[in-house]
Amino acid sequence: MSEFISSRDIIAECASGLAAGAPTAWHRIVFYVEFLRIDGDIDQQSITSCIDDSGREMDYLRAAHIEPPLRHLFEQQSQNESCWTSLLLSVRRSGAYSSRLYYGPPPGLSGDEVGANARIDDALSEQ
Repeated sequence: MSEFISSRDIIAECASGLAAGAPTAWHRIVFYVEFLRIDGDIDQQSITSCIDDSGREMDYLRAAHIEPPLRHLFEQQSQNESCWTSLLLSVRRSGAYSSRLYYGPPPGLSGDEVGANARIDDALSEQ
């Protein structure tokens, strides 16, 4: 029997993990991940952007530590045809975070890097 995983709990855990690994003087982190199931295999790619108090991008090591729980969540939920394929997670230093799930073909893994970057840019432009 498969263990049920709460999307909300996993996303909250990932938001905390991003904040815990953030550099000093960070203001916001935007993390975007895509998954695509092809013939039983799962491809994935992610982008992480960290912004400081003045709005400049900072170095942030790849957020690999939060990808396994998200991949497991996708594996579990992708048995449903209407499963999400991309997640955008925005975390603020205050502890507030927001997430957005996307359905349909993920742009980056479908060859549309412009579409994937547009999702990140939209999140970064939000106040």
